[in-house]
Amino acid sequence: MISVDMPGMTRTLSSNRLLLVALGAVVVITLVVFGIVRLAAQPTPEPAPVAQSTSTSTSAAPASPMSAPATPPPPATTQPVSLAAPTTASAAAEQAFINALSAIDRDIVHGKPAKALDRGRNQCQSVAQTPGDEARLLRLAEQRFTSPDHPQGFGPDTAKRILTAVRTHLCPAA
Repeated sequence: MISVDMPGMTRTLSSNRLLLVALGAVVVITLVVFGIVRLAAQPTPEPAPVAQSTSTSTSAAPASPMSAPATPPPPATTQPVSLAAPTTASAAAEQAFINALSAIDRDIVHGKPAKALDRGRNQCQSVAQTPGDEARLLRLAEQRFTSPDHPQGFGPDTAKRILTAVRTHLCPAA
């Protein structure tokens, strides 16, 4: 038994009742924390554009030089912005890319052609972004094209052959 002294009254709480009170406090605190986290995770709505008045009143005070007319923000795009033109390789070109990678080393594709194509498209985007930085492109190819047997990449010579296959089949314009 625990005795709690309050001004004007003394209460005795049994250990079970004290446990229930403590558990209730923990539940309330947990719900408050999760509610705050959920509110923080929600995207904030964009403010509504301010409507400008079109009335022409002669008695209106002139606008101060500090107040500029409100302009609505540009519309938000729903698609990510790409710094390079997306690759438009045909199915035949994509298959030729997979075949070229398999000819270099079958473990590059390692039974996951969709993953290899995705890595090739990412490499193609890097080629478009930094076409003159061959050392960076080779380093990225070595980092991107890995497999369970080659977690650190296939080495610089293979990276160069992969980069050639990317340029030949996925982004020949680059």
